[in-house]
Amino acid sequence: MTIFSQILAIIISILLLMSLHAFPNFYAKKNVRNIVRIIIFLWMSYVQIQVCYQHVLNNNFQTPGWFYLELCTLSGWITIILMVWPNKLMLQCFFPYAIFGPVLTLIVPNNYPLVTELSFYRFYFGHTAILFGFFYLYWYGFTDYHFSKDTILKSIISGLITIIAVELFNQYFNTNYILGDIEGALGIKLTRPFLFLLTIGVIGPVLIFLSYLPIYFFKPIYDLKNDQFYHSTWIQLVTAKIILKRKQL
Repeated sequence: MTIFSQILAIIISILLLMSLHAFPNFYAKKNVRNIVRIIIFLWMSYVQIQVCYQHVLNNNFQTPGWFYLELCTLSGWITIILMVWPNKLMLQCFFPYAIFGPVLTLIVPNNYPLVTELSFYRFYFGHTAILFGFFYLYWYGFTDYHFSKDTILKSIISGLITIIAVELFNQYFNTNYILGDIEGALGIKLTRPFLFLLTIGVIGPVLIFLSYLPIYFFKPIYDLKNDQFYHSTWIQLVTAKIILKRKQL
């Protein structure tokens, strides 16, 4: 049941992301754009507040408990902000982290809630909402974000600032955010200085590179400013070919 619940969550998450390419005419509608952003905002607000409140309780209201600095939690708050205020700079700085954080969590979760539990929906679809929100803004042109050397540089600088700040917090309050998550997800055991150096020198760059692949290969679909499509999606092209072949039979 545990594995079934995880696989089901992954399948649904993939289908939700694919729907952005499968139904572009639907997602491009103005009223739909607003509704989607409101839904993601409300859902992520509920998830983040619930998760952070539980974290505070688990830490007996001590100072470290008020700062839940996991990468996905930080990405979740950024998602909430982006649903209210879509802006290019946040996408440039945090897009790759909003990809590999949730993806790693879906593939190698730190807990395995069952589909019959409410925590299943908060846990899995909270992470899915981060992916969906970021890609929706990117693919449907809510900002002028495009893949470039400048975006890579800004995301690297943002990542370094974030991990250094969080690691300083870890050392002061004896917590284990971000590096602990990476250690658990990849199943490695190293002393702190070596794990930190390995993360910023090897693991981080590799994850950033992999995260940029869908950004690079799946370009924006819609130009919101000019209210027009850039191109047909790959699902539309495949569907058109299938329909054409059927007609030729």
